[in-house]
Amino acid sequence: MTSATVTYMVNATAAAEDRATTTMRLYEAQWQKWEIWAVGRGIDPAEMSRLEDFLADLQRGGASMSAIRQARAGVMAFYRARIESIRQRPSGITQEGLEAIRRTAHRPRSTLLGKRESPEHARERGRLDVALIAVMRDSMLRPSEVSSITWANVEREPDGSGTIYLERVRDAALVTLYLGPPTMQALTAIYPPFPDLRDCVFPLCPRQIIRRIRAAAQAAGLQGHFTGESPRLGMAQDLLAARGPVALYYGASAG
Repeated sequence: MTSATVTYMVNATAAAEDRATTTMRLYEAQWQKWEIWAVGRGIDPAEMSRLEDFLADLQRGGASMSAIRQARAGVMAFYRARIESIRQRPSGITQEGLEAIRRTAHRPRSTLLGKRESPEHARERGRLDVALIAVMRDSMLRPSEVSSITWANVEREPDGSGTIYLERVRDAALVTLYLGPPTMQALTAIYPPFPDLRDCVFPLCPRQIIRRIRAAAQAAGLQGHFTGESPRLGMAQDLLAARGPVALYYGASAG
């Protein structure tokens, strides 16, 4: 591929993104008009059954048929975009979800090429998946953060729990993150026989971590849209349900 071709593709992509942004702004402008009309009449803007009344008002106000068609298209397009955005919000992996992953993570799966995992490989992969998601839940770390943890950062406590000492990238501050005994057990299961403390606990890039989270959740039969935020979001949901100190956990893991 020549440099000219690459330049053309980059410019074409940028132009397409600009057009998409401009189009969405036009849709949003139409939605705002509909929203003002609806709220002014005590109508929920999400109640699309009243859209025709709005369009009729536009026509009575002298709007052209072209403007009315644009208003209908803009309102409906923006509404669909909002619904899709809601559907794509990350789902949390709660404690219940983690237990489902623990039960299913070690089962052999088929690869993208259709090859079946060996039982040994499935057990190894499953142990890593469980430890990864458990650590991300307890510490409320993001993929880019958890991928930087080395064995030197992890310390076992006498009661079976654990502590992660991590330097925050944003301001080089040292933060202390706590791991429960079950999570430490999961880490012990992947502890190498001859460790180099400088080695990463999870030798994966953020994209690989996200894929593993999604695959583990799917294999466990969890319903929803799972991303790299799902473990920490699930912990936050559990803490809220128990009226726990969510702000404390988020503050500790910010980075």
